[in-house]
Order: sequence, then structure tokens, then C-alpha cells
Amino acid sequence: MKIALFYATHRPYCTGGVLHRSLERLGHRVEAFDSIDLEWARTPSQDDFDLYLEVHSSRHYHQLPLPQGPRAYWAIDTHINYSNELAVAKNHDFVFVPHVAGVKKMREDLPKKAADIHLLPLAADEATIYERGLERTLDVAFVGQNSEQRRLFRRFATRNFKNAFIGKAYLNEMGKIYSTTKIGLNYSIANELNLRVFEVLGSGAFLLSNPIPETRTMDAVQEGKHYREYHTLKEMRDLAYYYLRHAEEREALAKAGQKLVLEKHTIRERAKQILAVVKQGPQR
Repeated sequence: MKIALFYATHRPYCTGGVLHRSLERLGHRVEAFDSIDLEWARTPSQDDFDLYLEVHSSRHYHQLPLPQGPRAYWAIDTHINYSNELAVAKNHDFVFVPHVAGVKKMREDLPKKAADIHLLPLAADEATIYERGLERTLDVAFVGQNSEQRRLFRRFATRNFKNAFIGKAYLNEMGKIYSTTKIGLNYSIANELNLRVFEVLGSGAFLLSNPIPETRTMDAVQEGKHYREYHTLKEMRDLAYYYLRHAEEREALAKAGQKLVLEKHTIRERAKQILAVVKQGPQR
């Protein structure tokens, strides 16, 4: 299949960039177009491609100037920028949303497209997230932006964990960080199943996260089987201290989580799922 893929091409380690490489490894011909500056960037010609696939648009209400034909959109930010994701989704034949609440709301807002709006969680980059053979020398790690919502969380983690990495890192460095830590911390802004869950688990680290209610209603990671949840920052600290002392329990959960992610929740698997839906054609 020849695919026109739209994403932030200047960020090769973003979800779109990882998807690009996964599609090529699956044997597809992929040509990248910049979805950020589409007003001036090169755009595909009429009927050049079998599929037009876009990942996470930063173009506020800008309509994609594409030929009529199979268009798919992975709307990965419905939890923080729903109005923009909805505006872009209107122009696509197939829409993929990573969060249960986002799928429900978008089906309500686009009833004519409801049958072609699909749940597609985020996933790990199997090529970079896990570096084998590294010693786990860090006690805990959190890789993420110092957003307003996470400021208290990061201050608390920095004060309570000394042998730790708490901060930002380039995505191509993140695999090494998580592959050398015992416990990966997660703070999900909207209590959604975010990308960090798959990154930490895929690396083989043990995951501690604030509650992720949507995992109760989807075939994904399960609390108590693949990771543990905390409800307060004090509980996060206490659970981390507990699992640092009880290595066998920690490693059993970490191994179960890693096995699940590397088998079912990689970008390669998501690429297959997108193409399978497109192959079936619109259902409405």
C-alpha cells in the first residue's frame, strides 16, 4: 500500500514518526507530509496514494486539502484539546481515538460517522523503548514536561526520591532511562491511559500510576496485574518504598506488564489495526 502520512515531520520520535517507520517495516511505501505547516508545505497530488493518514493535528480548524479517498485520522489529544480534534476528524473517513471518553463523546458529536470512530490506544515504540542488558541502577524515574498540572507531583517526587531521574528527556533517550530504573512513575493529567504507561511497561520497569479508570473497561493493562495505582502523593511514596524493598513482587508485575505491551501494545500493532479497519471500508 502507498500511504501519505501527515505528522510533525521535524519531530522524528513523535507518534507519527514512529508510525512512519513501523509502516515501512511492514512493507508499505510511505511518504511523509508536514501536518503542522500544511498551508505552505508540499501536499500530495490527486490520486497518488491508497491511504491518507494523519496523526495528531496542530492545525486549528484548517481543512486538509486532500483528494476524496480513504482518509484516516488518529486523534491522540481528545483529552486536552477536544475541539480541535473534533474539527479535524470531521474531514476524515476513519477516526481513531486513544481514550474511551473521547470515543464516546466524538460518536455523540458525529453521529453519522459513529460506526467509523474507533478506540485505538497509544502504544510503545518497540524499536527504542527497551534496551536489553542494562543494570537497573535508578530507584525511580519520571520523564515528562513540568506542566502546571504536574508541578506539585514533580516537586514531591524530587524531594522524596534521591536516586532518581525526574525531568525532561529527548524521546530517543527515554528508553535508556526507563531501562535503567526499577520504578517508573506516571501522573496522568486527565486520568487517561497515556503514552507513558506503555513506555514504562515496555521498558520492563515497574509502573506506579495515579488512577486510570478507563483500563477497567478496555482490553489493556490491568491494575494489580501489570501495574499499581496510587491515590495520593503520600501513597505513591509509600508504595514506591514498599516495592523497592520487595524486588520479587515488583519484578513479577513488571515482567507481566512488559510481556503484554511488547506483544499487544506497540506502534507496529497499532499500524496493523489501522490498516485492517481501512481495508474493511466505511461502516456507516
